[in-house]
Amino acid sequence: MIIGSFMLVFIFPPFSPDTTNGFARGWLDFSQQYREQLMLPFNLSMGVMTFFISVGIGASLGRQFQLDPVMSGLLAFMAFLLVAAPYADGKFPPSICQARGSSPP
Repeated sequence: MIIGSFMLVFIFPPFSPDTTNGFARGWLDFSQQYREQLMLPFNLSMGVMTFFISVGIGASLGRQFQLDPVMSGLLAFMAFLLVAAPYADGKFPPSICQARGSSPP
């Protein structure tokens, strides 16, 4: 999480876009040119963190209601996966429902 957050300093430098300083101008140009590649560590660390957070919140809520925390955590994780599924043009893409490699050709 710290590495992903630290990358935000490199991606969004603390300089005005209309700066004339050579170092700042180079940093801004570099960060704009490679923004997708630089965002990868941030997206990965925050994405993995959401898995742990959803399980932790579900387990904690299950404990509070005297339910099995493991089942509550897994149920919260599955609910998170449903909510976080990609949705475009009013429907889910069919590629998320395919079971590639699970059946013989």
